[in-house]
Amino acid sequence: MSSNGVQAATVETLTAEVRVLMVGSRQITLSVARQLDWIPLEDLTVFGRVKLGGGGDISAIGRGPTGDLCLARVQQLWGVRRVFIDEEDLDGRKVRVCRSAVNHEGYANVRFGGTPIELQRGTYETCDVPKHRFYSSYTVTAAGAPSCGRWDSGDCREAIEAAIARDMEYVALHKAAAEAPLIVLAGLR
Repeated sequence: MSSNGVQAATVETLTAEVRVLMVGSRQITLSVARQLDWIPLEDLTVFGRVKLGGGGDISAIGRGPTGDLCLARVQQLWGVRRVFIDEEDLDGRKVRVCRSAVNHEGYANVRFGGTPIELQRGTYETCDVPKHRFYSSYTVTAAGAPSCGRWDSGDCREAIEAAIARDMEYVALHKAAAEAPLIVLAGLR
């Protein structure tokens, strides 16, 4: 700043990298990208991410299993995520949960080693906590419902651990695709 209070102007030059996708000598356009086949993200060798329309939705673009250029949907995952456990995960076996862990839709919400999981209908049996509000031999939840406060994974521990591991792989795959370099597509909207 000078003595008369006027600040001197400066010019700063910035550069940015723009990635484009070329097939031969031609750049892939937005209209061409919209016509590509969609495949599951786990089957795609990701080149980068693209935006095909308005909003914040992104897609991954890359090579499919047959070598074709393809797209895959990318789930943008954030916040606390529950791992969903269904009958297929447990091979027909059941865990035991406190009736108070079952929500109004019939899903049991519990924690397994610090990971929140949601047990789908048919994957659990409930304890014998009575449904009426006042029963002296059980604790009472904040909502006023009786609770034994326990759940037991029984012989399903390894199956639940495998389901959590699969979910973690799914999350990592989608996060990596969401963080892949942005590829700018030529053309109009």
